Amino acid sequence: MEIAITICIIIICCLLIYVFLAKRELVRVRRELAALMRDDSNCLIHSDFAVKEIVELVSECNNMLSEVNSLKKQYAVQNRKLKKMITNISHDIRTPLTSALGYIGIAVSSELPEDELKRELEIIRRRLERMEELIDSFFEFTKYISADRQPETEILSPANLLEEVIVSFYKDYSEMGRSINYSNKASGIKINANKEMLKRIFENLIANALKHGDGDLEINIDENEDNLEFRFRNEVLSEVDTERIFDEFYTDDVSRSKKGTGLGLAIAKEFSEAMGMKIWAEKEKGQLAVVVEGKKA
Repeated sequence: MEIAITICIIIICCLLIYVFLAKRELVRVRRELAALMRDDSNCLIHSDFAVKEIVELVSECNNMLSEVNSLKKQYAVQNRKLKKMITNISHDIRTPLTSALGYIGIAVSSELPEDELKRELEIIRRRLERMEELIDSFFEFTKYISADRQPETEILSPANLLEEVIVSFYKDYSEMGRSINYSNKASGIKINANKEMLKRIFENLIANALKHGDGDLEINIDENEDNLEFRFRNEVLSEVDTERIFDEFYTDDVSRSKKGTGLGLAIAKEFSEAMGMKIWAEKEKGQLAVVVEGKKA
């Protein structure tokens, strides 16, 4: 009997010690977790208490901390994008606004001949249209980077869509003594994409070549194994960093002189990636080629 009692006492003492140590470890884990959350640290919780339940608890806490840290990084990246965008777009909007206000002042305060007044009003109209373009790009890009859903896609013929966009730019290129040379070596092939996003990509690439390029624009559609490749190539007036060309507001000296925002290619990149497509830039014998690649349906 005495032996049994002694064994029971030993077991009870061991259990009490176990409970005490487990409680102390849980208190330590709680304090460490609170400190990590308070200090905004990227560290994880550690525990040397080799008990299955506590090990699993620490593991779950670390998984949650890793997820929180990942979300914080994503938020920081998006926040930097928005701040950078707001700073640059504010500067770009101020330029045409200031110019338009100056011309309005001239038109209002001066008794100009009718032909000169019309010329001043036309300049004002172009400045305001430029502001509208900047604001539209700003809201479009902001709306996309803050979205949390995948775009709806459909099976469509990209060649038909691209040809419609090319026609819409015919007059703009003609007025500058330039042309768009189009070649399609993959007629009838379809891809899975969002129609509006793909159209916006084509529009942005052709508009970017018009504003910041020189000479004729070569557009080619070709097959590449399981993919369909769209290549936009033309001369550039200055050195271009192909690694940074898709960054928001990246501009070279030429685009600055034309008051470009750099949003066009950034939007093209974001839209391409959202649809699971690839986009990149490369140099070809003094020319700049922007390539979009999507899987064939």
